Amino acid sequence: MYIEYKEIDNSFLEKISVKYGETAKNHIHLENGSFSLAALHDGVPVGFISTYTKMLTPPLNDAKDAYIDIIEVDAPYRRKGIARHLILLTERWAAKNGFSQIRAWSSQDKIEAIPMWQALQYSMCPATIWLEWCKQIVDGYYVAKQLQPLDSEYKKAEEDFIVLNKYDLEQWALLGNFDAASHYDENYGIGEGDIEFLLSVIGKEPKNILEVCCGSGRIFIPLAKAGHNMTGFDCDFRMLERLHEKAKGLTNVKYYYAEALKTEWEKDFDVVLVAFNVLQNIEITSFEDSNDTTMEAYGYRNAQESFIRKAAESLKQSGYFFLAFEMWDEASAKEVFIREPDGNYFIDPKDIDMSDAETSVFGVRSKSIGSGSTYDPETRMARYGSRDINIYPPNGEKHISEWKWCKRLLKLDEVREWIKNNGLVIEQEYGGYKGEPIKENEYNGAVVFWARKI
Repeated sequence: MYIEYKEIDNSFLEKISVKYGETAKNHIHLENGSFSLAALHDGVPVGFISTYTKMLTPPLNDAKDAYIDIIEVDAPYRRKGIARHLILLTERWAAKNGFSQIRAWSSQDKIEAIPMWQALQYSMCPATIWLEWCKQIVDGYYVAKQLQPLDSEYKKAEEDFIVLNKYDLEQWALLGNFDAASHYDENYGIGEGDIEFLLSVIGKEPKNILEVCCGSGRIFIPLAKAGHNMTGFDCDFRMLERLHEKAKGLTNVKYYYAEALKTEWEKDFDVVLVAFNVLQNIEITSFEDSNDTTMEAYGYRNAQESFIRKAAESLKQSGYFFLAFEMWDEASAKEVFIREPDGNYFIDPKDIDMSDAETSVFGVRSKSIGSGSTYDPETRMARYGSRDINIYPPNGEKHISEWKWCKRLLKLDEVREWIKNNGLVIEQEYGGYKGEPIKENEYNGAVVFWARKI
């Protein structure tokens, strides 16, 4: 299932009116200072949101906020991240247009919305209000969130997005504005032969398979073409857009937006895939500026274990769990992740030698200049302290963004323990995609566990 998001205009308003009625239509704003967006499945609206500028009452009459007048998602499409994404896109519009606050009202009967508002970091205030349109007093709560203004670099990226989107550089994704899917398709995967190996392990008999963090479909599509019934989710909409293009004509696929740690996974699958370093690439943004490294490592470890717990819960009895990740021994981790700061890091960007920079087919050059990395053997936390990405489009401009990167490296024994503790038994272990054994206490380009739910 692919959901498209489209801004509502006068021509599209009639579709909303026909399906949701005149009352809904009357709450959709198309005037200046408003933003209305529909979620579409196969061209049919399955949800929408509408927000307008609301002036506050005295003594705050010089202030204004973005007020969500209505948000609706059809019942069969709920709990799939659609409402969440409608709100996030609205927040982006509001921040870009200088609003410092966004607000909404939710009636008391919409209990299922409470976890969503809380997850999106909205404060909630119980209140009773008079609704003029239905002539009723309604109990519920206001939700509100303070918005951070977009910095000048982000605004510049927004203005240039139409032009720069054609530049096929993964680095542009660091500003949250670039589709990195094609770069990912061409360059990512732990090792050669990974998909062929996965197909050989799963077998030829068609199975119902869930792929967690399915991305642009690099794995998802070959499995679907091999005859398996595929379900997948990811939290990157541009990746899902690329997947949508690849999946045209396939009738045995379903895919949608979801955040793995914040949503419940669907159930009753023959196979669940947490493949190709997903488990080791988890990033928890709430710890980005934390100085509590012990709590940070504990949070990452719990997040990693929760993936295995959720995978086990999503399997039918005797279903199989496929897990793959890179295995770092201590010597390799220290060699790769502990580095002295690059001397070029403190050079003025205009003086950077770009002669060895990467060049795309569109003539874009990019080069990363990084500071020192760190690695803590006790917590297994590895990070880049800071890394500047210098992007030079052919129009002569330059764009520089800072990237902070963090991950927790896994231990073999802890992963084995997590698998065992969640009702799974390991039937096969591999140290690569040719069926070779795991090399204990050595670097493995890939470790694969094939475990059955008991």
